[in-house]
Formats: sequence, structure tokens, C-alpha cells
Amino acid sequence: MSLWSKEQQRTYRICYWDSDPKSLSATKLNIESSLKQLGELRLDELKGLEDSKLHPCDLIIVSAQQIPEDSFKKWLHKSEQRIKTKAGIWVPVIILAKISFPYLNEILINAAKNNWYFDVLDPSHLDSLPIRVANLLRIHDHLNELYRYDQMLNNMQSQIDRMENQLAK
Repeated sequence: MSLWSKEQQRTYRICYWDSDPKSLSATKLNIESSLKQLGELRLDELKGLEDSKLHPCDLIIVSAQQIPEDSFKKWLHKSEQRIKTKAGIWVPVIILAKISFPYLNEILINAAKNNWYFDVLDPSHLDSLPIRVANLLRIHDHLNELYRYDQMLNNMQSQIDRMENQLAK
């Protein structure tokens, strides 16, 4: 069976949050148009990161181009705290913001130490959005798969422990 077979496909759910819904610009319209072209994905709009519609979600895309660069690190940290994990697995995020390389380089070490997968995409580079979405969806699937394996191993260990206790009696 092919890696791309229809039998193995599922509908991924992507949530979109516009962190500044009151503003309108050509960039924002371009972002929203690009999101609608992503293909066989379910796209739901959020009112905020605490929105009850967030879970279950495979990926969050956040429009944050109004965040000034010097406030981005603080905004990122607050956003991370607002995203709840499901079974200890963070929902990955693509943040659409214009942040310079030197500033992103400053947060590189903290981002690498973090257990949250996110990407910062300049809105002028939306051509790479489909591949970035695919990569983060895959990472999220792998994390969920590892969680399921861990649960199975824990269950098996519990069964082994019970059997050993019964044998000892």
C-alpha cells in the first residue's frame, strides 16, 4: 500500500486565530486566502487561545503581524501558557509575524529547550505554508503515536506486574 493511499488519510483540523481581529489589511486577506487553499483540511476560526473549540486540534495558525518585535518574546511566552496540552502533548503552532533573523536567533536556545513545536513565518513567505503545515502535522502525529505506545507499554507492564504477583502467591 502506498504512503499516500486514501485508506490512511484522515481529515486534519487546523484552528486559525487572528490575534488582532479589528484590523484589516491586504496581508491579512492574503493569509486568509492562503489558508482556504490548503486542501483537504478542516479549518476552524478561534476567538482566542482559550476558545472551547480549540481541542481537539492538530495545528494552530496565529496571525500576529501586529506584535512589535521587541514585545514578541513576551507575547510568545504568554501564548504558550494559554495553550493547553492534551495528554501532555502541545498543539503545534505556526505564527505569522514579521520578526527579524537576529531577534529570532535570540530566542533560539529557549525554543530548542521547549517541548512546544512552533514556527514563525513571515507573511510575505506564504508560499512555504503548505510544507510547514505538513511538517508540523506530522510531528504532532508522531508525538501522539509515541504517547499511545507509552500507554500500551505502561499497560503491559501493569499486566506483567499483576501476573508476577499472582505467581508469587
